[in-house]
Amino acid sequence: MPKRILVVSDTGGLGNLFCQHFLARGDDVRGLSRKAAILQNENGLDWPHYCVDASDYAALELVATELQDEDWRPEVVLNCTGLADHNPILMLSAEKFVDMITSNLTTSFAINQVFGKVLLGDPDAVICNFSSIHVTQQTRGAGSYIVAKSAVETMTGVFCNEVSGLGPRFICLRLPYVKDVGMAKETNILRDDGKGAASKSTTKSFEEVMTSVVSHINGEADTTNPIQSI
Repeated sequence: MPKRILVVSDTGGLGNLFCQHFLARGDDVRGLSRKAAILQNENGLDWPHYCVDASDYAALELVATELQDEDWRPEVVLNCTGLADHNPILMLSAEKFVDMITSNLTTSFAINQVFGKVLLGDPDAVICNFSSIHVTQQTRGAGSYIVAKSAVETMTGVFCNEVSGLGPRFICLRLPYVKDVGMAKETNILRDDGKGAASKSTTKSFEEVMTSVVSHINGEADTTNPIQSI
């Protein structure tokens, strides 16, 4: 059955691919990001796009109100926001660290709180955050990103605990390297073993990732722990 799906950060990377996939299978997709764009996927299909900085709490509330005024209430919110950084922790500026926290954690908090309120009372609704394999690998040179994404995982657990039984569900999925997308395409960090961080054992195709994401959204995967690696 088609779902109403809101993808935050829909103009590139996995967010854009998620939009294309769900739209192609018949879901009612909408997206938002800081970039102004009317997007079209390779099949010529497009989706409504809202230009808003998700770290701007007041602006995000206005979008939520606009969606409610249009009688459109998401059943799934995919929070694909995030900023990666590869700098040795001792070389990282304080300004860049604050940037990482804002882009990954502060923005995620705003999305989860604003749409958590919108979806309150709907136990079938899902807000899905994304973390990273960098957290489990403790990849050298990605310290600020690891700190930020670890905090997103903890934040998800807090939302899950405090809203438990009231709806919606809050989950956080640790993404692997996705073949030809984002980190797997760009990462050249070396680990202690001298091997590249992105290897065959830690890299999956988008199709494999998509299958796992759908399974978690539908509650078919392990639901005892809101934070899962995929």
